[in-house]
Amino acid sequence: MTHGNHYLNNYANDTASAYRNLEDAGKKPVGSVIAKDSFSVTQSKAIVLGPLFIMEKMPSGFNYVSGDWKYTLIQPDGTVFGETRGANAERVEYCIACHLAASQKNHLYFIPEDYRITH
Repeated sequence: MTHGNHYLNNYANDTASAYRNLEDAGKKPVGSVIAKDSFSVTQSKAIVLGPLFIMEKMPSGFNYVSGDWKYTLIQPDGTVFGETRGANAERVEYCIACHLAASQKNHLYFIPEDYRITH
């Protein structure tokens, strides 16, 4: 579990379709969007919806530190918690800081091998 002890489902738009190649996906082109909805499970086994995490590859020069990725976090009620270079940008700085550790993989993390579904 990541992202504040939430379980995640990962989705990529057509531009980011190489994301399915996981670590072999290479650099994503501008317009790539990776979205992760989330949920958690309480001790009483209730499911609680979590935030929607979105990464969007922006044009070169958008934000060097983030590898030109824009991070947006949307709460389950639809409110925007924070967006890189937008409203409440400081709230998603931790996204940039964490993903910076994966800069050699285009700032991306991938589903652990034990949890991957193969086709």
